[in-house]
Amino acid sequence: MNSTKGGPGKIVSLASKAFDRFLAEERFDQILYHFQNVCKILELSPCPVKQFYNRLKENVVSTGAKNIFQLIDKKMQIPVYDGGYAAAGNTILVIGSGPVGLRTAIEAQLLGANVYVVEKRTSFTRNNVLHLWPFVIEDLKSLGAKVLYPKFCTGSMNHISIRRIQCILVKISLIIGINVMGGYEFSGLIDPTQETGWGVKVSPKNDFISNLKVDMLVGAEGKRVTIPGFKRKEFRGKLAIAITANFINNKTTAEAVVEEISGVAFVYKQDFFNNLYEELGIALENIVYYKGETHYFVMTTKKHSLLDRKVLKKDCKDPIELLSPKNVNKKFLLEYIRDACDYCTDYQLPNMQFELNHHNEPDVALFDFTSMFAASNSAYAAEKNNHQLLLGLVGDGLLEPFWPTGTGCARGFLGAFDLMWMFKRWAIGELTPMQILAERESIFRLLPQTTPENVIKDFRNYTIDPTSRYPTFNRHLYQDFQMEHLYRSDSMENGNLERKFHPNFHTGRKRVVLRSLDNNMSDRNDLEEFQMIYNKAAESVQHPRSYIDFLSRDVVVAPTPKKLSERPKPKHQVRDAEQLEVKTLRNNTAKRREQLEKNTLRLNKPDKEIIQNKSKIVLPTDPDLDEMLAELENDSDFLRMSENDQKSWLESLFFCDTKNIQRRTPSPVIQPKRKSLPKKKTSKPVQPPPIKKPSPPPPTAAAASSADSSGTGVNMKLCSLAQSFFNPSPSTPAQPKALSSAIKRPPPQQMKKKASPSPIKERVFYEPEHSNEMIPEPEEDFSFLRKKNVDVEPPPHVPPRSTQNKSLMLKLMKNATSALK
Repeated sequence: MNSTKGGPGKIVSLASKAFDRFLAEERFDQILYHFQNVCKILELSPCPVKQFYNRLKENVVSTGAKNIFQLIDKKMQIPVYDGGYAAAGNTILVIGSGPVGLRTAIEAQLLGANVYVVEKRTSFTRNNVLHLWPFVIEDLKSLGAKVLYPKFCTGSMNHISIRRIQCILVKISLIIGINVMGGYEFSGLIDPTQETGWGVKVSPKNDFISNLKVDMLVGAEGKRVTIPGFKRKEFRGKLAIAITANFINNKTTAEAVVEEISGVAFVYKQDFFNNLYEELGIALENIVYYKGETHYFVMTTKKHSLLDRKVLKKDCKDPIELLSPKNVNKKFLLEYIRDACDYCTDYQLPNMQFELNHHNEPDVALFDFTSMFAASNSAYAAEKNNHQLLLGLVGDGLLEPFWPTGTGCARGFLGAFDLMWMFKRWAIGELTPMQILAERESIFRLLPQTTPENVIKDFRNYTIDPTSRYPTFNRHLYQDFQMEHLYRSDSMENGNLERKFHPNFHTGRKRVVLRSLDNNMSDRNDLEEFQMIYNKAAESVQHPRSYIDFLSRDVVVAPTPKKLSERPKPKHQVRDAEQLEVKTLRNNTAKRREQLEKNTLRLNKPDKEIIQNKSKIVLPTDPDLDEMLAELENDSDFLRMSENDQKSWLESLFFCDTKNIQRRTPSPVIQPKRKSLPKKKTSKPVQPPPIKKPSPPPPTAAAASSADSSGTGVNMKLCSLAQSFFNPSPSTPAQPKALSSAIKRPPPQQMKKKASPSPIKERVFYEPEHSNEMIPEPEEDFSFLRKKNVDVEPPPHVPPRSTQNKSLMLKLMKNATSALK
């Protein structure tokens, strides 16, 4: 007989064929049946992953199996699983085979525990579609979802039906050695005795399950939690009614063309929803359409719309009574859903027929998500007769999702990873139960805050370790003493005892023994250490006092502190008193802050004061200016002006020359030299030269210091404007003369010989009266001069005075004198 690796060729061939049929099945009962055939051929029974998976892999050689085995091998090499021995010797029972429950069981099996899954249903019939976050897609691909279902998340698709994801995960669970049992419902716990541990009761009764001694119980039943000891909080909002519906997908060309609706809300397409209500009387707040194995629709509707369409028979205040089956007209509900789906898909889906559920009825649901439930705590520990049991929740029972955001599957997976991290800590035994519970509750507070954007983006390296998934979190948000209500025991002192010192702790020894059987023992001293701990724990029942003495020898006791009155004698001579106070810091009764201030180095004050090189700014006083400002005190017209006008008029006063101080002047402006006019006369008209401002007189020392301190430029118009207020003026005020500019220039025939008003002598420019005397003037390049004049600050803008009278100006100066002084 031919043979292959792992056994006779006939057995391998039969096992491979049975394994391929197992992979091809899509019904829950058929999946279990064909995998049992594989186990019978290979004489296997579910057990820890190292023993079960290795033997299965050696005897199945099909192509599909090899692709899955490669992915599982890569998964098992992650260091967090400790080679499949991190939780060896522990038994876990998971209640519920939903996506989150199966994902929790897979992680527990990879840690090396004996895992059992109990499901009350015998078939997977949920057609509803789950929205998947990016890390969930990557996680399922790493487990072999793409091999088992090639259409998984192809292209931009990011959703999958619940029934399909259950089939994928249950196949992976069976391959790695998890015992999955359908048709059983959890009904209670069995208290331990001195000889036996914790047990569970199921309905209908099963002796195999009842004889299991579990170390951890996981509730993954959905929002209907049956595990005792968990309190739930309710979050209630406004009335919100949701409708889900599944139509048969015949996978025709016409159906393939219809586009999906990833999520449309009323606020973004008000015209669309308003037209829907006007035409069909259907009032929706949002709608989602996913196309997969079925045409899946989910929408939020309003109560008045259901009453108008006679879907609800009568109006009730209680949401439960309002949506009870007795108050719902099934026929009108189906018409309501069909009309809404037809309109939203633009009537492109032909022959819309409802998919049937496991009750052989149209797969539609009308439910209320006004109230959301969440568990008060994610886990707790129970102890009786020196037997400890860890209980935890995952999935909708831990945190009910808000379906429009698509958080159900993603947060369910995150909660499963967090719980398995707690289980690993529990199995290793290096922490006390109180410390393990405090860390779990601290991490649980992060779960409602998670979004696709605030988790770590390195999805391929996600593990059960929280640091691989959450960028920042406080591991010690809760302290040990705050977890006393979560450790329910008849001997509370064990709550602060490290797990490895507990009398019935056996995981460590089993883990080391299993390593030695696999020839993977790295240190033989570990076996001796766990053997000693196990022997001492076994003796604790007969000799409890000796066990306490054994534990007390390993505890490091700090020496008794000396009295505060006693002052320790230094071993060597102390140089000064400050060093002595530092050495006796523990005996000092002063406050911590005073100690730090006393022993902290300080910067000494310099012996000599720092001499500043900058001279002080001295502003000279001007009696003439003060006299002018004093005249404003009795001026009533000045106060009627606005604050901005008062400041503008007052500013012009400080540009006037007085007997004591000249006006402030800016830094001198570089002016270009003008070339002499040519003597030759031409018939071409001469462009008039630009009007130059007269150069200011050299400032005095006081004026120079004032100019340097202010840095304000001179405005000739402001100077003349300010002086005009204190000079005798005719009855009719003269209109201000406009400044000459390049735009408004008088004609050449009106130009006359002008002299600069500056006291400094400057060359007088000749301006011809007739055009025939004008000659062209060559253009000059002033670019090099502009660069030097860029830093000159322009003068402040002052509005034209025009018709303002003197009394009003005086009043303005009076009001702003105090501010400027």
